[in-house]
Amino acid sequence: MQYLLINQSTPFNNYAAQGSLDLAFALSTFEQSVQLLFLGDGVLQLLKNQTPNCIYRKNFITSFKALTMYDISAIYVDAASMHKRKINQDDLIIDVELVNLENIVKIMEAANIVFNMG
Repeated sequence: MQYLLINQSTPFNNYAAQGSLDLAFALSTFEQSVQLLFLGDGVLQLLKNQTPNCIYRKNFITSFKALTMYDISAIYVDAASMHKRKINQDDLIIDVELVNLENIVKIMEAANIVFNMG
């Protein structure tokens, strides 16, 4: 089974971003194949050096580094979303694969189950 988790929300506006990461870890624990796709404001989840403690939120961002320990390596980011926000790959906490709209459609079509995490 191929799961695709789509992330489109800012990291600390709500709990969708942390929930997506938790779900990815849980699915992987049960040996499910997991892919992550970051679109729109979702790309902000991957930025280095975030300080959510100033808004009294837990810093779960560093947990993205653990994805490889869970055999989650298919991490896609919409290149247009990065460009629009003037973000470079060097600004991200983990290595990702930049994709265009055509690739995004193919990734979504190939997934058996798609979760839009918001």
